Order: sequence, then structure tokens, then C-alpha cells
Amino acid sequence: MGEIRQIMVGGVKIGLAGLDGILAQVASESLDSEGALAERLLELVRRANYVAPSRTEEYKKALLKEYKRFRGDEVPPEPGAFEIRVLGPGCPRCDRLMDEVLAVLDDLGVAADIEHVRDLDAIAGFGPAAVPALVINGKVVLSGRVPSRARLVRIVEEARR
Repeated sequence: MGEIRQIMVGGVKIGLAGLDGILAQVASESLDSEGALAERLLELVRRANYVAPSRTEEYKKALLKEYKRFRGDEVPPEPGAFEIRVLGPGCPRCDRLMDEVLAVLDDLGVAADIEHVRDLDAIAGFGPAAVPALVINGKVVLSGRVPSRARLVRIVEEARR
């Protein structure tokens, strides 16, 4: 079945089995329209995952977005979305940055799609100068250090504007 990977579907993080293999398979097929791509992605996802009929369109949109990311296309965040990625392989400083970001979000009452990215290839894809690094809505805003909590508050508040 493959590894479980989480993606955002309609504002909710959903775990899907075998998504990486599905994306690779669809990339090898010659589908010419976004509609055909979305239908094929959904068809393959449904073979190993339950998709509620009422959420079909949300899944198609999310799967198409993941497919574009898989191909290396730039995918802008959804309007109003707040995506935060802490980059680092799991070293103590990287873990501390993640803890600090979570604390700041909690203090500010800010909801965000947050993830600690530990895969070195995925980290390299963001292009930080050093780790730990902080990416907000696709933009590297900090790298190579863990700032003070006050500085993190300013970074988050500026990014929300």
C-alpha cells in the first residue's frame, strides 16, 4: 500500500496511503488537462483510501495541488492560509525552533498548517542557507539559528499581514 503522507484537503490535514507512488504513476501517463489529471489522481487514491463522496471536489483540488508540487511547479498557498515549515533533520536546535514556533502560535492564538520537515531532499528544495530554518507561506524567513521568542512573535505577526 505504501507510506502514509498527509496533505491538506479542504482545510483539514488528511493521511493518504501510497500517494507518492500514485503521483509518480500519473506523471508517467500522458494526461493533457487538469480535469483529466484530477480525475485520474482521485481514481487511484480511492483504490487505497476512503474518500467521502461529498468531498470529491475538495480531494481533486488538493490532489492536483500535490501533483503540481511533485512536478516541481510553484504552488502558491491558498488565500488566507498560513503554512509554516520548520526545516531541520531533528537536531536539538531544530527541535527547539519547532517548540518555540508552536509556543508563539499558541500565545498569539494563531491557527496554522505547521510541519517539521526532516527529509534532507525536501529541506534542500526550500533552499535555506542553513538549518534550522523557518519557512512561512513558501518563503524562507529565517535560517541558521533559533531567534528569541520576541523575534519569532514579530516574524509571525509580519507574515500574517
